[in-house]
Amino acid sequence: MINLELASILTDIAEVKKSGDSDRTIVPNLIGAARTLRDMPERVDQIYNNGNIRDLHGMEEPALGYVMEYLEKGSIGFYERLKSRYGEDLIRLIRVSGLGKRKMFKVYDTLNAGGLKELKEKLSCDMDGRVLDIISEDISGSGRSNPFYLDRLKDSINYMEGVKGLYPRWRVKLYINEIKSSLLKIKSIEKVEVVGSLRRKKPAVRDIDVLILPDFNGDTYDLSKSEKLLEELKSLEFIKKIRGKDIRKGSASARFETDYGIEVEFIISSGKSWALDMLYTTGSKKHIKKLEEEASRKGYTKNGRIAADSILEGSEKSKGNL
Repeated sequence: MINLELASILTDIAEVKKSGDSDRTIVPNLIGAARTLRDMPERVDQIYNNGNIRDLHGMEEPALGYVMEYLEKGSIGFYERLKSRYGEDLIRLIRVSGLGKRKMFKVYDTLNAGGLKELKEKLSCDMDGRVLDIISEDISGSGRSNPFYLDRLKDSINYMEGVKGLYPRWRVKLYINEIKSSLLKIKSIEKVEVVGSLRRKKPAVRDIDVLILPDFNGDTYDLSKSEKLLEELKSLEFIKKIRGKDIRKGSASARFETDYGIEVEFIISSGKSWALDMLYTTGSKKHIKKLEEEASRKGYTKNGRIAADSILEGSEKSKGNL
């Protein structure tokens, strides 16, 4: 989403501006504007087109100028120049490491690092301790090197590599209402549920999984209509393009690239298998495997999967024995 992209850029710029500008109001201004963009439900480009951009809380110079430049030109010159030299990952590493822009830019320049991977490789080859000397410079001027700061930098790089491709849950939740409301406007869709790692309340996720119940899938599964519905979903406002489909007997799903930056998978279910699909699309692989083993032991599986019919039959037999 454009709001979060801009908020992230303004936060990066704020980090770079720290202890570099004589005007001490610049950093709070940028951070305040970033928070406004992050938290508001309306798209900032729509607000700009309506002529109300200056009414947003904290939207003053220089943040206002950066935002308007992005909306009018598609980029911010100052930020693009930084990216051309250091790349977004290295700029954001400054925020994660907490070691400050002066030291970090000096490390990048000393090692001539152009990216996170290259920085990590060159740190491991820094036999003469140049980086250790740079990042452990003592404010008191003692000149003593402290390896703690080098370990901190390495841990920060490992952290960024570990969360690459992941999105914080709080951020993704901002998109859910728009996705649900857009889907429920489609006449044939009766029910929508967010499943997967979001439903398991994971703190960070790679994608958004959505289970859909259309009115034409009741006790039987209409594969043809399910495929047509997936095609119809391509026209949703936030969808950029389809990434791939998974069409099987009694099952249809597709992954889509979105304006939010995160991929969304839509899974078409049926009334008969809704509860079971909720289980399979929500539970972790490890949890599902254990359930399948237990179901198999009790004879409640079909082709290796838990069978809804078998569970219902077993349930009715249990009632009869009470």
